[in-house]
Amino acid sequence: MRDYELKTAGIMTGNSLDGADTVLTSFSAAGMRDLMSYSRPFPQFLKHYLNELRNLVNAHKGNVAAAEKDFDSAVARSSNEMRTDLEKESGAAASFAALSKYYVMFCAEAVRELTNNAIQVGAIKTLADIDIVGFHGQTCAHFPPSIAKTKDVTELYTVQLGDGQLLADLLGIPVVYDFRSDDLMKAGEAAPLAPMHHLHLAESIATHPGASIAFLNAGNSGNISITNLDRKPSVMGWDCGPCNHFSDLLAQRELSMLCDHDGAIGARGKINLDLLQILFERAVITSKGENFLLMQPPKSSDPEWYRPPAELVGESQVGGAVLPLEQRLRTAQYFSAYCFFYSLSFLPEDFPLPAVFVLSGGGWKNPVLLRHMQGLCAGDFGANPVLPMHHDLFAALSKKILSSGAVQCRHAVDFGIDGTAMEARLFADAAVCRIEGVPYSLPEITGVKSATVLGIVRFPGGNVESASPLVRRLWSDKTNLTPDGGASSKAWNRATAGWAVRLKNLPPK
Repeated sequence: MRDYELKTAGIMTGNSLDGADTVLTSFSAAGMRDLMSYSRPFPQFLKHYLNELRNLVNAHKGNVAAAEKDFDSAVARSSNEMRTDLEKESGAAASFAALSKYYVMFCAEAVRELTNNAIQVGAIKTLADIDIVGFHGQTCAHFPPSIAKTKDVTELYTVQLGDGQLLADLLGIPVVYDFRSDDLMKAGEAAPLAPMHHLHLAESIATHPGASIAFLNAGNSGNISITNLDRKPSVMGWDCGPCNHFSDLLAQRELSMLCDHDGAIGARGKINLDLLQILFERAVITSKGENFLLMQPPKSSDPEWYRPPAELVGESQVGGAVLPLEQRLRTAQYFSAYCFFYSLSFLPEDFPLPAVFVLSGGGWKNPVLLRHMQGLCAGDFGANPVLPMHHDLFAALSKKILSSGAVQCRHAVDFGIDGTAMEARLFADAAVCRIEGVPYSLPEITGVKSATVLGIVRFPGGNVESASPLVRRLWSDKTNLTPDGGASSKAWNRATAGWAVRLKNLPPK
């Protein structure tokens, strides 16, 4: 039980590359309490260059040095307007170094704007009232055990951009970052990290000790956590696959819209079962040629595997004709709910299926997706048709859910949780756990060899004394984390490709 309060900021920039989500949260004996949340949209040039960098990191299979070199060449060939914007905002010649610097500057400014908003409502007095910052960084590539299919951890990698020391120096606040490297270096998936956060939330909203609660996050990808405080392990979770990815792709490609706002276009269409089967069988194929949707957890997904079938984008026929956009969009939206529901089949037999589903993430703003998820949980397979190969499975899942009580499938805010801040708060929570020395990944979630504390702590100017007295009292580095020297450069996390060789060549302490 905490006898103190830590005010912590969390920062998340996701795969959609739409901006930086931030949250300021109080952690105390009373649990988690959000004080303020704020999202700062990326300027177009930042989104463009981050996407270019991500493509290069994947092309070079996690070799960030090679990606940096090619990125500098790509910048030189890019439009004058893009280069000018990067140079103006970063204060440096257009290059990878300028992009890396500006990305962190952008995140720092998002925290300052979050802070100003919190000051205006009296939640804090100054920026100095924030004890720590949890910073995820921008994921550019992910090659975990479930994809590598090897017991040799040296072949694994996960890649996030983000200089935690620079962020600490800019804000004058200790920063915890690089949350995925330690898990992957110990043979874990390095994802999902949401289940531990969801477990902490469940502790505050569970109606009774045996209550089973599911948390469903709908972003570009979807992930699920199922908690039950009356058993061990108390939480399980995994990535479900694509969520907004395909419907957003169709909206952008054929409507010149960022997304199907309020599901208006999809609502006019009908679900096409033939297209649904094509999506289930062919739309999420890993780099090893496996159907990700069928893989057993622990598992984590990569948007690089989300390849739209020709039938989805209207380039091939279904049943003798090209489907109208409304049908393709509606089926893509239903496919998102279908993936979530199908994922429940991975729970062990002795783990109770929940009747309470807490929904977070932008995908649930689409009422079409929301209605389909509610209908599947309630066993309404009329409005929510099921592929023949899944009839018995879905019927059994629905029966187990309904046996747990009346189905509640509602937005997180209905449970007193700011769902829009879920991912940013996740890393605020992870930062607090790092300072306290509490594990944030477990073998039953990520496949990691043992319960693992995650993250590297950076202090402004490299000086521990710059932290608040409370952080100095709580913080210790007795958790035996992989040495910080494994990082390929300050711009990246430690577990980029080649991390094992770099660690081996570290000079002795």
